[in-house]
Amino acid sequence: MVRRSVSRMVAAASVFLSFAPAGKAGADTTSANLTINVSVLSSANLTLGSNTLSFKASDPVTHPVIPAVENPIPVIAKVRSNDPLTLLVIALDDLRDGDAVIPASAITWTAAGAPFMGGALSKVSGQPAARFPTGSGIYSSYFNFFLENGAGYLPGTYSTTINYTLTTP
Repeated sequence: MVRRSVSRMVAAASVFLSFAPAGKAGADTTSANLTINVSVLSSANLTLGSNTLSFKASDPVTHPVIPAVENPIPVIAKVRSNDPLTLLVIALDDLRDGDAVIPASAITWTAAGAPFMGGALSKVSGQPAARFPTGSGIYSSYFNFFLENGAGYLPGTYSTTINYTLTTP
């Protein structure tokens, strides 16, 4: 009976050894490649620190130019493009109160630092408010708005809408 136990152990050991790995010399190695594709699209995002502007009435003789109450208005542009981009602003109309009109061009603005720039509103064509170089970046500045306080303006509450456009090609 002792022989059976020994022979069973030998048989078990030989079976075990026949399934054991052969070591480094006989090891199999396999590899595979994975291709990674990333699509980075042009993008543009514009944030203005206020969505309204107001000007307090003032004597045009002593205050020929009135700053906006909300000044300075923070502006942040996040851009990514293979082409230079331009931020345009246009007045959708003159400032109106019934039949009374203040020309849109009576509103001007300054900008604190490149690539932002100052200018005057127009209802005819978009005016550049910034020119961004090719590439990606986050640009921030402040716009300060001013109203030319004309002596010929009739009393009233005038309004218009201006539109900023920052587009990628």
